[in-house]
Amino acid sequence: MGVAILMSSFASLAQQSRIPFEQMQREARLSATRAPSNSDAASLSFPVSAPGGSSSAAASLPTPPASGSTITGFKRVPAGRGARVLDAKYLLLNGQHLVLALADIEMAQRCIDEHTCKEANPLMPSSPAAKLSVNLGIFAYATGTSYYLKKHGCRWWWAPPVAGIGIHAAGVASGIRH
Repeated sequence: MGVAILMSSFASLAQQSRIPFEQMQREARLSATRAPSNSDAASLSFPVSAPGGSSSAAASLPTPPASGSTITGFKRVPAGRGARVLDAKYLLLNGQHLVLALADIEMAQRCIDEHTCKEANPLMPSSPAAKLSVNLGIFAYATGTSYYLKKHGCRWWWAPPVAGIGIHAAGVASGIRH
């Protein structure tokens, strides 16, 4: 639940950005006057004029993105940056989260079976299969959230797996102690 609250607070940061209405209107006007292709420019039934008095149709069109780059929102991002989401850092953090989640389940179940401890989370089911299902669901949610944040350039993409690592590391430490 804490991870979900933490991630929703980070996701709300995107709602605080300014929306460039002027640029959106300018691009809408340009796309309405844009010719479908260079060969069809002569078949337009309305004149296309460029700013500054030139009558060239190509001068009034927005420039297409350069090869090897993508457009994210209204900002051009080179393809090399942001193209790799599943890099070594992402796989390392989410892999550690998964390993610690599985170790936490195993350590807790062993401790519970020996009657030396009990589950600290009252919402966690008692059977090992149910614990595995709940923990894998939480892991999948955290991994998906991390992927989404990293794909969209958020610098907090590492927060969901790190939160899971911290929670499950405490569980593993408790299991080792008992």
